[in-house]
Amino acid sequence: MHTFSDYFDDKLHNEPYTDPSQHLGDCMLMLDALLEAFIRDKGARCRESDWHIRSALVSETELQDYFDMPPGERPGDRVSADAIVLIGKCRDHIASRVAATTISLPIERMVKELGLGFPELITVLVALSVRLDLKYLRIYHFIQDDYSMKFPTMGVIDALLNFLYPQDEALAERLLARDGILGCFLLDRRGDESVKKYPPFLEPLLLSDTALNLLLSIPAIGTTALTERIPDDSVPVFFEGFLEELSADRPGNERAHFRYIESADTGDVVHVLLSLAGKLGQKLYILDLNVLPAGVNALHASLLYLRMEPGILLVKDIRASGEVLRETQRILGGDDEGLNHMAMTGLLPLLYKALPGRIIYLCGEKKLPAYRVDREYLPAVLSLPVPDVRERIAIWQYGLAKEGIILEPGIDIMDIADCHELSADTILRLLRQARETLDATGGLELGRTQLQELLFRQSTSHFENLATAVDARYTWDDIFLGAAEKKRLQAACDRYRLRNRVGAEWGITRKNAYGNAVIILMYGPPGTGKTMAAQAIANEVMTPLYRVDVSQIFSKYIGETQKNLSRIFDEAEKRSVVLFFDEADALFTKRTEIKDSHDKYSNSDTSFLLQKVEEYSGISILATNSYQSFDTAFMRRLTYVVHFERPDETTREQMWRTMLPAQVPMDEDVDYAFLAKQFTEMTGSNIKSVLLTAAYFAGAEKRSISMKDIILATRYEFEKLGRLIDSEEFGKYAMFIQE
Repeated sequence: MHTFSDYFDDKLHNEPYTDPSQHLGDCMLMLDALLEAFIRDKGARCRESDWHIRSALVSETELQDYFDMPPGERPGDRVSADAIVLIGKCRDHIASRVAATTISLPIERMVKELGLGFPELITVLVALSVRLDLKYLRIYHFIQDDYSMKFPTMGVIDALLNFLYPQDEALAERLLARDGILGCFLLDRRGDESVKKYPPFLEPLLLSDTALNLLLSIPAIGTTALTERIPDDSVPVFFEGFLEELSADRPGNERAHFRYIESADTGDVVHVLLSLAGKLGQKLYILDLNVLPAGVNALHASLLYLRMEPGILLVKDIRASGEVLRETQRILGGDDEGLNHMAMTGLLPLLYKALPGRIIYLCGEKKLPAYRVDREYLPAVLSLPVPDVRERIAIWQYGLAKEGIILEPGIDIMDIADCHELSADTILRLLRQARETLDATGGLELGRTQLQELLFRQSTSHFENLATAVDARYTWDDIFLGAAEKKRLQAACDRYRLRNRVGAEWGITRKNAYGNAVIILMYGPPGTGKTMAAQAIANEVMTPLYRVDVSQIFSKYIGETQKNLSRIFDEAEKRSVVLFFDEADALFTKRTEIKDSHDKYSNSDTSFLLQKVEEYSGISILATNSYQSFDTAFMRRLTYVVHFERPDETTREQMWRTMLPAQVPMDEDVDYAFLAKQFTEMTGSNIKSVLLTAAYFAGAEKRSISMKDIILATRYEFEKLGRLIDSEEFGKYAMFIQE
């Protein structure tokens, strides 16, 4: 048997390692010494080459020899004194050199960080050896008496450890437990279909890819679920107050601590934690459970990397995929009440065990669900709100400068920041997309229409069938209103635009118990432009317009109406939209005297609706033909009331002249004054309908629009409205009413 001097140069005792590969080489030499001692010891006590290994296959001759001996003289597994001395010298030599070394040694770091003892180290070296040199696989084939195995088995470890520690026969079983340090973080426990019919000690011993990368100093995390983010000093801090709270959070004990950050946007959580990492001189690691592959190997690989690498950890989207959670439950146990609950009950104990002394940040929901977890795993709840208006202005300005975007004249970025309560991450992503759009189209400036489209994409709401999006095409120039009425509508837009800069900064909002609601009532005859005005308002504040379908809100089932209303306003609050209630008198009718249960619940629905409208922080537009039936309690809560009257003669003539685009061909003899004076009951809606019908008459014959076309189209409009056709009303153009 070779001696210590054959394996190591004694002159290097207490000499530092200058490269991690030197330390790795010495560890593998120590493993060689152990394997030689083991094989020679076993061979010395057997007549044939089929040497006896605990729990491995043996030959018939060896068994016959064993049972021919008297029971008291049959040999057991015991370690020779020479082997103990040799292994002890190897350990002392390596330890002396490690003590003198100043560079980082991956194996030593892993031993220290994971608290590995010598038995665990031997197990890791056995698993590592076959990844470094296939000669070891031949040795393990010989030891386990099975040349079909592709890796060393648990039985090899069992045999080696029982050789070193014969007094502890269950040592290998404890070390290789699935929930132990080795089983969780270093070994790949996928198993092999070909060995499932054998006992556990024949299960292959595989070193995980992440463990291999760490031991060999390969800069690879080993799983796509874990990403590394390095702080960027050029990015300003947008949540200074919240960052100060996190910076002061430093628990004194060594156990893991959980912090759940409630936020509507995970991107904002990442931003503030990157700022924290930069402040502490660390990296940020993000564990995304959404992309974690099925099974726990990827999760364990991530946790091993995190255990070895200092940094801040964010577990993103606690609502992990079902396969991961089911596997986690199988390993650790858990609750069957739901996958989200299982994520907390199964994942938190694993994180707690894997990362002692660390603060672990969690996110995934705007509000932390009520999970039942053990007291030691309960997270502290921190709320990261949407940036306030001043922060949003700063984020817009930073993003515009970073992307090199010039805004079209007339766009006020402060108004945009006030009207759209977007997260920091959403604003920056929107501007990145704007930059790509400008590059693709060759644009020099970001126009109002382009910006509006980008904002609307961020405001996609899911009202199901309760409300539908309206394409807001009209502007103030398209609606025909008196100066006083138009000024009221513009004042409503200003109130919404300035709700944060004036309302919040001047302290007005704090005095208002019902938020920043802007409620506009538009009343007047049909066709006077209420819907057009709603579109103009949405255009002015660059906010999506949704028409609420009154027919879908009401339900004959008790409680369903209020549920529908809650869904509408909850979704609107998420996305900052303008809600348009057409024919609103059906919703906001006066509460009646209670005569039966129907009256009771109808009044309850009206009261609930009044409350939701007043609590909504956006714009609510109510349109009705008459507001006499409105509940008086609600009338007191309206912000603006605008009366839409039938147009006078001057306004009607302007409508006849300008309703169609300027490029539409018109005969020069079209008598606009006659049309305005003669048809007094015409509203803007009627005039538009007549002109469109006339346009298609002319278009079919490929000519310009004539007075005859308009008169005939007027007749069609009257018939549609159920009016009698009086030829005298058409005056000198009466002959045109004949088809």
